[in-house]
Amino acid sequence: MKQLFCLLVFFGASLFAESWAQSNPCQTVELYLYAKDNSGFIADANIRFWRAADSLSYRLKTDSLGRCRACLPLAQKKYQVQIQHKIFSTQNFSLQLDGSDSTIYKKVGLDRLPGYLLELSITEFLNSKDSLSSGEYSLAGVTIEIYNKTQYKQELRLVEHPHHEISFLMEQGNEYIFMLRKQGYYSKRMRANVNVNDCILCMEGFGELTPGVAESLTQDNSMGTLVSNVNLRPLAVGEKMKLDNIYYDYGSSQIRPESYATLDQLAEMMRDNPNVYMELSAHTDARGSKAFNLELSQTRANNVVQYIKQRLPNGADRVKAQGYGESKPLNSCIDGINCSEELHQQNRRTELLVLDVLDDEDYINRPLASIMQEELESEILAANNSSYFKEKDPSQQKAQQTPTIPEPIPANYSGYKIELSRSQESPALDHPIFMAFSEVFLDIDDQGVISFMVGDYPSQAEVNKALDKFRSRFSKARAVYYKMGVRQ
Repeated sequence: MKQLFCLLVFFGASLFAESWAQSNPCQTVELYLYAKDNSGFIADANIRFWRAADSLSYRLKTDSLGRCRACLPLAQKKYQVQIQHKIFSTQNFSLQLDGSDSTIYKKVGLDRLPGYLLELSITEFLNSKDSLSSGEYSLAGVTIEIYNKTQYKQELRLVEHPHHEISFLMEQGNEYIFMLRKQGYYSKRMRANVNVNDCILCMEGFGELTPGVAESLTQDNSMGTLVSNVNLRPLAVGEKMKLDNIYYDYGSSQIRPESYATLDQLAEMMRDNPNVYMELSAHTDARGSKAFNLELSQTRANNVVQYIKQRLPNGADRVKAQGYGESKPLNSCIDGINCSEELHQQNRRTELLVLDVLDDEDYINRPLASIMQEELESEILAANNSSYFKEKDPSQQKAQQTPTIPEPIPANYSGYKIELSRSQESPALDHPIFMAFSEVFLDIDDQGVISFMVGDYPSQAEVNKALDKFRSRFSKARAVYYKMGVRQ
């Protein structure tokens, strides 16, 4: 048998062993795969040759130049060929051998699938004040997971991935959650919305993208390629971090609404790193009495910690509130010193101090799908316990012991319902929504996408009021109006 360009694996009866193949006639076939959009050759495509008559099957991969060569036995001259690639459309065709000594060459062009190819590289960022060494270093051994929150399924799980790079095709109409975890580093969660949730392409937590999102979009906003370099930060006991964008009114401990985004990110970081214990400290400038500033800073720290705990599972007690008043200035602006507002502002700050880091292999090894399932259940229960929902339907205030049997939208129904989520796959009966709501309706559109519908609201005003409650837990929740059972 002639040498192959690519990996060749035989499936079928043992009579097709190597010794047999060398003593029987075969004809060489060489395929060249290229992208129809002129983006180049297609490497790492999966090629399968097989014969229906005797189930002989060859599986190969194209090399870096899009080539794949095999010498196919001539016992049967007609083969079926299937070409598959993660970002190109699948192609099937028949191939007829002519029995000659000539090589059969065939060029095959593939269409790019709609969606965005993400080329993700993971690095460790080192920035030491005590040395001259700083920069980014490739980081392997990271557990990399991707969860499709729209379809409620795990798309990728690579445990202690031996490389620092991955490629992943993000398809249209989906929300993806990315999770990167490695012992000794902060776990990192990222999100990508691809033509869903009012986003053509929204990337959160990925840092700088190359090219930028706007530049990567094609003319019809259907596909593109993105390159992202994501840093994982080492965990270090005693490390201090300043929290920017935490605001209060002068002399007040009330958190201002513009601070919520930063605090939500902090709560998510604590949730994704259950092995980290921290002190959250509040500091004032030197103006005012020491006693007042100490009390004010402690109250501010208490309020921030309380906000965070409300967003952590079981109100996790892993963050300690501490007010220091004016006792730890960052500059010389102490009592009796005239300073500019800018210098006073430097001392008014909120900081995090890492108190302890525990080994938590159970969490590092826990599948992201399990984490997302638990979070969804918490969201559903929180929505059920909202004051408005209690008033609307007391029977749905808590999780049930047995699941609800979902029903279609009644043919004579007119009114508003709330769509909690959509999925392209049929849900299992133990889906969290069926366990939490006493009445769930499924609405299937022409493309087979399933909507989970709850509630019954006679007017636009009432459903909008309910949405305010639901959207705090279900970001994709929206109102849908039905007229005689037909979605409007």
